[in-house]
Order: sequence, then structure tokens, then C-alpha cells
Amino acid sequence: MTEERKPLISVVLPVYGVEKYLEKCLDSILVQTFRDFEIVLVDDGSPDNCPAICDRYAVDYPERIRVIHKENGGIADTRNVGVQAACADYIAFIDSDDYVDCDYLQILWSMKKQHDADISVCAAVQEDEAGSFLQKLGSSESYTADAMTAIADMCYGDRFSVYVWGKLIPRELFLRFPFPSGKVYEDLAVMYRVLASCKVIVISDRSPYHYVLRQGSILHNKYSPHMLQSIEHALVLIEHMEKYHPECVAPACGRLALECNALLHRAAGDAAFFVVRKSVMAAMKGKWFRILTDRRIFLKGRLQLLFCRLSGRAYLLAYRGAQKK
Repeated sequence: MTEERKPLISVVLPVYGVEKYLEKCLDSILVQTFRDFEIVLVDDGSPDNCPAICDRYAVDYPERIRVIHKENGGIADTRNVGVQAACADYIAFIDSDDYVDCDYLQILWSMKKQHDADISVCAAVQEDEAGSFLQKLGSSESYTADAMTAIADMCYGDRFSVYVWGKLIPRELFLRFPFPSGKVYEDLAVMYRVLASCKVIVISDRSPYHYVLRQGSILHNKYSPHMLQSIEHALVLIEHMEKYHPECVAPACGRLALECNALLHRAAGDAAFFVVRKSVMAAMKGKWFRILTDRRIFLKGRLQLLFCRLSGRAYLLAYRGAQKK
């Protein structure tokens, strides 16, 4: 694609182990009402039929779709490859097991132009694999925010998510702040740096993104040791805020609370629970009072951490009691 014909948006899809969902995802992108975009498919050495599906779509839509096949290197490396290959100045990530409404790109682009924003963000619908509605993820109202307000809202997770999908972001920022290769929870490692480099972020209450909660995804499996990386990223986030943006230390601690609770929940039925609790206790050292008294953190989450602090057995009893209800 030449410079003269450069599209406005590059839609980047990391692809791995999603043959059941990939066609639905691609079909939803191809019918976008906003037409000035390309699709960059990055096959991360997928062992199923995904490579063939990618190639077939690229043959059927040669002016719209490009495919990159690479050896398996993980989600962060795959995102970086997609960013490097993108032709447009703006990136819209879509996870290849999700799908979008036909006005997804139009909503993101129109908001950006209307508010002269650096980044535009939309809400999402969370649903199960059968397509049943679970919950709305994101803000109940549309608004604009400066960098620090946006970082706080993202950290607490009550107005928009930390994920890179559902957003229109300048490619230059992903080149400046690449995803950490070999890591998971790569969104958390990058998004606060991206937001801190912006002046205006616009957030919509509309939810054209469909986030499919499926078995086998990284975020919803039972506990495994690599999940401790989420705490590591949150601690780096806190250190960064302490050094550069002290007004966002409290929200960064709120993010740590969310990640710790998610880990404890996943490990509650696992033999490694007490190992996870030990990591949580170490991460929370010196932060307990700030977190337990922060009313923007949901009360349920603060109570769960309080039980964890009292004892591992207290947490497990409370967890099992909640599961029976």
C-alpha cells in the first residue's frame, strides 16, 4: 500500500487458536460503515485452522486484508508485529475471538474528530459463547478527560477498561511504548504510558464492541503461575505514578487491588492458593490502609482483601460461602 493510499485506520488482529470464532470476527469488520481501513492479521503460529482461514480471507479481500505468519511468540510480540506492519496512523485492536457492530469504527473515528481527541474509547458488551448478555463494560455516560483523569478511570476500571481493544489510538504511541515481549496482561503494562502521553481522551457510553467470555482465554482460565505477572505490572504502575504523577498513586493502588482480587479468586480452588496469597501480601505491603479506605474501590473487593489479610483460611471460608449463594 502506497503512502498516497494509506488508510485512516489499521485494524490489527492477533490470531491464535480461535478457528471457531475468527470468521465471525472478520465478517463483522468487513461490513463496517466506515470504509477507510485495512485489516492486519497476525498469525502467531496458530496450530489449528486459523492460518488457512487468514489466507482465504486475504485472497477474497486483497485490497482490505494483509496476513503475517510468524512463529509463536505470545500475544505481546504479536501485537508489536501488527503495529510495525500497520500502514495507518491510527490503530484499532480487536481480539479475534470477539466481534463488533457495523458502526464500531465510525463511532471511534467520529468521536475523535468531533472532540479533537488523541484517543477515543467505547464501551463493550460482555457476553458468553452462546451470545447471551452478561454485562455492559464501560461508562454509563459519554465524556472527555485529560490524561490523569483517564488513567484514574482506567485503573479503577469503573468507567473504561485497561484493554487495548475498544479504543482508537495513534500508532506512534505503540511504537514509542511497545508491548513487553514474553509477557501476558500486556495491556496493563502499556496503556497508562499511552494515556499519559495524551491531552484529550474521549469516552463514549455506546457499546459496539462484543467481548466474548470464552473457555480457554488467558483472562478466564484457572490459576497458573504466569498470572502473577498482573501483580508485577501493577507494582510497576504504582512506582511510575509515585515518580511522575503522584496524583494517580491512589488509582494505581486501586488497580493493584483489582489484580490481587482477580488472582485470589482464580486460585481459591487451587493448591497454589497460599503461594498466591503470599505474593498478594508482599505486593500489598505498605498499601493496605490506602486501599481499604478508598471508597472508589468496590466494597466487596475491599472486604475480600481484608479477609485475605486476616488469614488465608478466612478468605477461603468467605469465598466458599459466597459460591454457595
